[in-house]
Amino acid sequence: MSSFEFKDSSVRMPDNAEEFIGKLLYRLRNGEEVLKIPKREDGDRILKGMFYHLEPEMFIQISGYTDFTCPKDSFRLMPGEVCIIPAKVGHHEEARPFRGFPFYNLVVMIRGVHTMMHIANSAKGRPHTFKYISYETAINTGRLKTYIEDLCELTDDTDEGVKSELAVSLMQAILNLLLVIMRKKEKVSDVGKVSECRTLIAGSLGNPTLNVKKLAAKMKCSPDYLSHRFHHETGTKITEYINSQRTEMAKGLLESSDLSVKEIAWACGYSDPGYFTRVFTQRAEISPREYRKRSA
Repeated sequence: MSSFEFKDSSVRMPDNAEEFIGKLLYRLRNGEEVLKIPKREDGDRILKGMFYHLEPEMFIQISGYTDFTCPKDSFRLMPGEVCIIPAKVGHHEEARPFRGFPFYNLVVMIRGVHTMMHIANSAKGRPHTFKYISYETAINTGRLKTYIEDLCELTDDTDEGVKSELAVSLMQAILNLLLVIMRKKEKVSDVGKVSECRTLIAGSLGNPTLNVKKLAAKMKCSPDYLSHRFHHETGTKITEYINSQRTEMAKGLLESSDLSVKEIAWACGYSDPGYFTRVFTQRAEISPREYRKRSA
C-alpha cells in the first residue's frame, strides 16, 4: 500500500476508506504480513494518558506511522499495516510523519449498534479526527465485533498468532464485512450538526482535551453556534452531554472491569480522579465505589 498525501479538502468518506480497505485486502491476498495485535495480560490495567474501551478498535495506517504503547506491549504501525486493539487493552498513540508524508490513519470503532469510522491526522504528535462517518447497523456491527474478538482470541491461543492461515482469513472477512456495511449505505440518516457532534463525542470520550471549542473547530463552525444548535435541539448543554456519556461509560467499566476508580477516571477522559468522582456521584446519585458494590 503506497502512502498518500492529503489536504483536508481532498479526503472523502467513505470513498477513501473503501480505497484503503481494498488495498489492504490486496496485500493480504498476496501473502504479505500486515496485522499487529498487542499482547494481553491477566487483569485490567491502564496508565494515565492511555485510552481504554469495552469494544475493540481497528487502525489502518495510511501514511506516516503510529507508535502504540500498551501495558504489556509496544510496536510501530507502518503504512499499509493494520492494528487491532482488543477490548479492555489500554493503549497510547504517538502519530508521526514518515518519508516526507504526513500522518493519516483510518480508525474503525464499534459503539453499540454503530460502526464508526474516521480518518485522523495529527497535531503535536496526537491523532485527531477530521473526516468521519457512522453506520447504524445492529446485525452487521454485532457480526463485526464477533469476528474481531474471534481474531484476537485466535492470535492469543496459537503459536503462529497473526501469521496463521485462519487469522489471515478472519482479517479478510473483517475487511470484507466493512465494505458490505459501507456499500449498503446504512448510514445514520440524521447528518445535521447535532448528529455530527454526537458522533465526534462518542469517539473521543477518553480524550481529556475534549471540549466545545475543539468540537466546533472539527465541524468548521463557531463554538457559540454549535452550543446554541445543540441546546436548541436536545435541551442539553454539550458539556452536560459529554459528562452524561462519560458517566455511562464509567458505569460499564465499573460493572465489567477490574480497573481502579482512578484508572476508570483516566479511561473516561478525566485527568483528575477526584473531579471524576464528584461528577459521577452528582449524576448517578451514588459514588463509583458504591455503584461497583451494588453491581457486583
